[in-house]
Amino acid sequence: SECVTQVFPHMERLEWEQMSLNHILARIRDEVLDGKASGEEVQAVKWALYNPLLAYTGMFLTHAVLSATLHHATLSSAKLRNKIRLMDAATVFRSDLQELCPLIGPHSSLRVPGPEREYCYFFLGEDPHFGPLFEPSRVYRHYNEDDNVVIHRFLSDKSDGRKAWIYLVLAFNAGGWKHWKAKRRNSTRYLDEMLSAGAY
Repeated sequence: SECVTQVFPHMERLEWEQMSLNHILARIRDEVLDGKASGEEVQAVKWALYNPLLAYTGMFLTHAVLSATLHHATLSSAKLRNKIRLMDAATVFRSDLQELCPLIGPHSSLRVPGPEREYCYFFLGEDPHFGPLFEPSRVYRHYNEDDNVVIHRFLSDKSDGRKAWIYLVLAFNAGGWKHWKAKRRNSTRYLDEMLSAGAY
């Protein structure tokens, strides 16, 4: 709605549903692509979508906990107190992983050359050795179900025989965040032992 307000400032007190905004963005994309196809230069709003492993909305964590740069914890049915509890638990979850993976720096980089625990790379959206799973953003394009298939295949391959890694995030998202701060026993040792054991 902020985008629409900026583009159409003369319109006041108009409720813009998500479908309306999607239609406008799709129209912009089509105009630009049609112009490129005909060799014309079209002056239009430029929009893009962030990689959902880096910036996302919802009452859950992505597996790329150490790479996420923006998490908007919201849901139409979510209450404010639960949003706050989720973000508090997510902060603890991430800080625990950062303590266990000290070589992982900003944007999935390695602070210093050297071996890191294997499971640390599972929680990245971008492996510092091989690059990102997806590009950071897509101009006039979105991420779809095909991308989800790529992510699921990646997770399955990574967690083969080490299900603790994937189930740790799944359990958190399934409601474990409500009691995460208590279950972690005020220590990262429990998390480290569970991840290293390779069984959940």
